[in-house]
Amino acid sequence: MLQEFEYCFVPEVVSMHNLERERGDYMKRQPRVKIDQVSYNFEQYSRYSNMLASATRKDEIESKNFYKIVKYVKKNIDNPKDQLVHEFTKGKGYVPELIEIPEEFEDLPISDVKPKDLQRKRSNRKLIKTHKSKDMTNYDVWRCHDRAVFIGDYKHPNVCKFWVAPADMWKMFGIPDKATLGIVSTGEYNFEDNNLDCFKIYDYKQTDLYHGLNRKPEYYTTPKNLRRPFHKRKRAWPTVEAFWQGTEPTLWKVTADEYADVPRFKRWFRAQMETAATLEKSFEERVLEKYAGKIDIATGHYDEKGVINTKMAAHKLDCSQFMTKEELKEYPHGPVALCVPPKMFDLSKGRRVTTTKEELNLKEQEELARLEEAV
Repeated sequence: MLQEFEYCFVPEVVSMHNLERERGDYMKRQPRVKIDQVSYNFEQYSRYSNMLASATRKDEIESKNFYKIVKYVKKNIDNPKDQLVHEFTKGKGYVPELIEIPEEFEDLPISDVKPKDLQRKRSNRKLIKTHKSKDMTNYDVWRCHDRAVFIGDYKHPNVCKFWVAPADMWKMFGIPDKATLGIVSTGEYNFEDNNLDCFKIYDYKQTDLYHGLNRKPEYYTTPKNLRRPFHKRKRAWPTVEAFWQGTEPTLWKVTADEYADVPRFKRWFRAQMETAATLEKSFEERVLEKYAGKIDIATGHYDEKGVINTKMAAHKLDCSQFMTKEELKEYPHGPVALCVPPKMFDLSKGRRVTTTKEELNLKEQEELARLEEAV
């Protein structure tokens, strides 16, 4: 088994003999459709005829240019300093010795061949620039818990991907929100920038919650499995707890609103991840140090003894404190008095009352009779 494992890492020897299966197959020109030899109704299929004629003219021009360059390179193959030869062999990766020039292109002149013929032609379309500003002035992002990107399911398009360690995410941004995409994710982070655009970052198919329970270790070390590329191998997946404690980078997907400034958000996120590597305290510890004196008993430290407020402002203030003397004289509801706090009645003095449906009907009939006598 060890020998088979070592065999997986032996590099294959690539030679020209292995690449050249049969002489003449490399860059072989495929047969073309000739209109004069095709039998069909030209008038009925005029649209097809026009498309075929246009494609034929375009293909003939491109073929002439290509074989002119091949002919030029073959003639000057011994001159490696030639710009066209270097770009054709090194830049494009062609092997001119294996390219056979068809008979109809053997007599093409090469005196007008120039290096720019091999370059890609620029498009005349107007370039519409998107958000490309690298200026991060007055740009800020924060975690958001009341708004999020609307996603139908996990197949929603992503704007980018990150490879980040889950432990660093937890260390930088704290405990994740509950996943809303089912078993493909175990947690997510929702952000909002100062443009009020929302972003969502979530892990994608990285735990046994999606892949199922792992098998025995021998199942993943078979020679057949080890010969596969790493991304196609069957491997054991971590549990949800082990995943969020992991320090190895894993895949995270990012979704955003339609017009969100994604490039600036990516730069901000990378800067936060670089900062996370230098932090010694967790997110919870940093937040507790900053806001321990400002938060109340509901969200404070559970070990601290809290003081419950029993004196409400409604029982200490009244509307007269916000009125002038003239307004008090014109106040139509008489003297202003403070609200009296309600007192809880004594439950020990209460008694249980039971009744039946017949008694309720009897009382209802008596009440109707009393109303009729009053009329």
